[in-house]
Amino acid sequence: MKIILTLLLLLTLAGCGWGGESPETTVLLGLDGQPVTGPRLVFSGTEITYNGQPLRLGDTLEDWERVLGKADRTSHPMGGVYIWDDLGIRGYTRNSDKRRMKTLSVELNRNPQHAANDLYSKPGEGISPSSLFNGYLEIDGAPLRRDSIVREYGGKFKNILSFNCRSGISLCSTSIRQGDIYMYVYISIDERKRNSIIYTLSFSDDTN
Repeated sequence: MKIILTLLLLLTLAGCGWGGESPETTVLLGLDGQPVTGPRLVFSGTEITYNGQPLRLGDTLEDWERVLGKADRTSHPMGGVYIWDDLGIRGYTRNSDKRRMKTLSVELNRNPQHAANDLYSKPGEGISPSSLFNGYLEIDGAPLRRDSIVREYGGKFKNILSFNCRSGISLCSTSIRQGDIYMYVYISIDERKRNSIIYTLSFSDDTN
């Protein structure tokens, strides 16, 4: 009986953390370097997850709204752009099928070059979300920060086919292939090109 009681006592103490260190908990840091309280958006190859749920290019608006919540508004003379203001996210539909989502754009910083463009001029108006994305953002295992420089992340993409910052265009682009699936990534930049911070990060299947 004494042996049984001793064993029970040892098991109880072990359960309370005695006799060993508790496992470490990994703390995810968001774009501003603080522990994450917002959503988690992860890009791995050609796969996208939002808080662990798949967010697939080519799915319907309803599919996206089941993951992101209902879009706050749509903005375009002919429709086709849906904005999630509080998330700092917008989605574009295909031209050939307005219910199918072809592009996911994440707003990381306000681009001063958009100040003269009516579509972007004011947060919460046009296609500009009222808020910037404020959560955890990861590309192929590499977490991004709001001050991340383009050249630091050009080589982070796996299965990359190309990476190009076009002269005269405020855009860097890359194409990714995973099996038979292609994805195109567009990075909004300023005149510093590869030394620019990332303003908007867009992922597209480029299907019309």
